[in-house]
Amino acid sequence: MKRSGFWIIFLLIVFHGFTGKGQVTVLSENFNGMGVPSGWAAINNSIGGTVGPDSAAWTRRSDGYHYLSVFVNRIFHSNDLSAFFLSNSDAQGDDSPEPKTNTILYLPIINTIGYSGITLKFYHNFWSASDLDSALVEASTDGINWTAIYIAHDDNGFEIGSSDDFEPQTITLDTYANLPNVYLRFHYLATWGNYWALDNVTITGVPTNACTTNNWEGTVSTAWDDPANWSCGSIPIASSIVNINTGKPRYPIINSVAACKILNCSPGTSVIINAGFRLDITGP
Repeated sequence: MKRSGFWIIFLLIVFHGFTGKGQVTVLSENFNGMGVPSGWAAINNSIGGTVGPDSAAWTRRSDGYHYLSVFVNRIFHSNDLSAFFLSNSDAQGDDSPEPKTNTILYLPIINTIGYSGITLKFYHNFWSASDLDSALVEASTDGINWTAIYIAHDDNGFEIGSSDDFEPQTITLDTYANLPNVYLRFHYLATWGNYWALDNVTITGVPTNACTTNNWEGTVSTAWDDPANWSCGSIPIASSIVNINTGKPRYPIINSVAACKILNCSPGTSVIINAGFRLDITGP
């Protein structure tokens, strides 16, 4: 379904750091690198349209990108006048066959153990062409079953922000605190709609553990994610200095998305990261 009436006439490396008020940046992505960022994934399940579904795929666009069609004439500038990611439903073409946009942008898996006050923030411009169009943020604890934690959905002409003034959106993620693996994604659904543009995605949280130096003990198992294996009685977080010292009965194996600020390994020790998982070292 496309617009009618007057709308026919004229017509967006995982980084960690520290912020204010005790918050830690768990993830930050500005899309200024080339292509899909490391750890992210862009999926296009769109169908139809005279131009074709590939035109709707999440794509990095440079600042000042100009998109012109029969229905859309927009020049894009995100909030920081930089590159952004865009899924363009209008670009699929017209109704033979009917274009249906279904594009997904997956964030890297996040470890929220040891944090409270977790917040997702991003800047966007969503322009709906009909009540069949939706911009969603979805969360999961297993990567299979998804829950919508943000929905932008309305009728013809509904718009959040503008192409030259992306609007900030903040979502509280406290429901997903203290979990080793949190999955998040941006999901755009439309039936020959307009577009959704995204930029500057951040996730922040407040560390709940004041223990900054965490030594591996290995007294219980090899599981990095078992608090009983650590001197602090909690697993390391992005602000932790981790020491893996010699003489321990076992050494850690990582089966999740783990993080620490600094990793010190003595000679003869090891940290094994199993396939599909990672250890993010945030640095000083």
